[in-house]
Amino acid sequence: MNFDKIRQGLRERGVMVAEPASEICIERLINFTNNTASKDLISMYRSFNGFIDYDFDVSTYISIWPINRIIVDTPKFYKTRIVFADIAMGAEIITIEPSERGSIFNAGTGGMISENLELFWKDFFDEKLSF
Repeated sequence: MNFDKIRQGLRERGVMVAEPASEICIERLINFTNNTASKDLISMYRSFNGFIDYDFDVSTYISIWPINRIIVDTPKFYKTRIVFADIAMGAEIITIEPSERGSIFNAGTGGMISENLELFWKDFFDEKLSF
């Protein structure tokens, strides 16, 4: 998966995308997930560390969280998955399984949004995400 292309696509949509996460932040995420985060999730954060200052995509209202927010806020919201995004300033919480597959769910409904991060981003840009 080409996360640099995803980062560029987000910028073209007007999203304020953060710079890549430092290796220290990446290590914190790996440790936080007990080394179970998918390679794709780690690769994404090596390309961009979420969105800046709670910015969101105006078409989907999705905001991707930076690693520091994941570590601070995941325990408040969800115990068995990693919170990595929200919709409409927290109206809906998006979680990802801490596994290599990395399925993505709506925390409120429990419904699966995408089977993996690659399909999430494909549906995001095709505006086919369903919550």
